[in-house]
Amino acid sequence: MIYGGPTDYDALDKTLTRTDEKSLVGSHGEDRLTWLEEGAVLIGGAGDDNLIIGNENFVRIDGGNGVDTLTLASASAPAINLNFTAENNNWHKNAITGIEVIDMAQDTNANTLTLSAIDVLNLSNTSYRLKVNAGANDTLGLVDTEVTAWTYDGVAGTYVSSDQ
Repeated sequence: MIYGGPTDYDALDKTLTRTDEKSLVGSHGEDRLTWLEEGAVLIGGAGDDNLIIGNENFVRIDGGNGVDTLTLASASAPAINLNFTAENNNWHKNAITGIEVIDMAQDTNANTLTLSAIDVLNLSNTSYRLKVNAGANDTLGLVDTEVTAWTYDGVAGTYVSSDQ
């Protein structure tokens, strides 16, 4: 396990990249945690963190406090397919928490994100909003959109509760 916790509190922002360890854990600053191989365990701390994965075969993603981003960055084919509604994922949909932004636009692959309103609620412990950044080849699939408490705003790229 690699910890980004500071011993020098003037250096709170960390960039950690997977080595042979099994987990990357951020600190109090704005961390950038990258794991492009299978089996990722990325845990951000306080601050606005960027957690970067290279495939959907991960164990746990937790952004922690702040406005945290999960970036899908597959360096090569196949593209990443995060389907929160599928029953047979390689990961459990509750394995992703503390995320307020999902960024699919950082590679040229045709990444796919499929989720429902309840998935948006479960992604963050501080917000009922999810911002999705998508590239020209990416697909965002929203299920259960007939639920009246939710609206999709394609211009702003957000899926939000009508109470907000």
